[in-house]
Amino acid sequence: MNLNNAAVGQPNKRSIKLNEFIAHGSAVTACTLGHKSSCLAATGGDDKKSLNGHTSSIQSISFSSNEDKIVSGSASGSVKVWDLECNKQICNLVGHKTSVTCLEYHQYADYIASGSIDSQIRLWDLRKKGCIFTYKGHTNCINALRFSPDSKWIASASDDSLVKIWDLKAGRLLVDLKGHQCAVNSLEFHPNEFLLATGSTDRTVKFWDLEKMEN
Repeated sequence: MNLNNAAVGQPNKRSIKLNEFIAHGSAVTACTLGHKSSCLAATGGDDKKSLNGHTSSIQSISFSSNEDKIVSGSASGSVKVWDLECNKQICNLVGHKTSVTCLEYHQYADYIASGSIDSQIRLWDLRKKGCIFTYKGHTNCINALRFSPDSKWIASASDDSLVKIWDLKAGRLLVDLKGHQCAVNSLEFHPNEFLLATGSTDRTVKFWDLEKMEN
């Protein structure tokens, strides 16, 4: 959701412009302030937090499943994990050389997947505080990532018009899903069925049968 024109306050008669409303959970909301902001604002009602540490604008964010942590990715390629209860950075993950365009927090384990303009996908182990797999195969910017409900796969969508399914533990490509004519901007696994939905700049939504790996 883009709220570039929404004013969220007027301290000292100067309005603050909300750049982007980038994530929310059931109890916590996060946003960035200003087009080039490196500050992440998080709030759970009256409990407002400002998380500072990035040196370039924040491009992507994801909550942990219990909403006590946030991971953020910046234009410089850095990935930072924040503890919302302690209001501090707990991990800095370095590997991407260009803007981190999407992030996905694993729903059960201490893993984070990140995608970048550099066309690479990285899987991070927060216990080791490092990258354990780099998935290479896309030829353009990564726009979206999702873990499958059973946590065995990662799905990725890219400007190269492809959707790829990766084996999480083996770190290898399982299949290319070809059919979109333009950039694939979003994707989502069905929570109960072997289906994947994808949306593209070509103005189509496609549904992929993951048992047969086709649409």
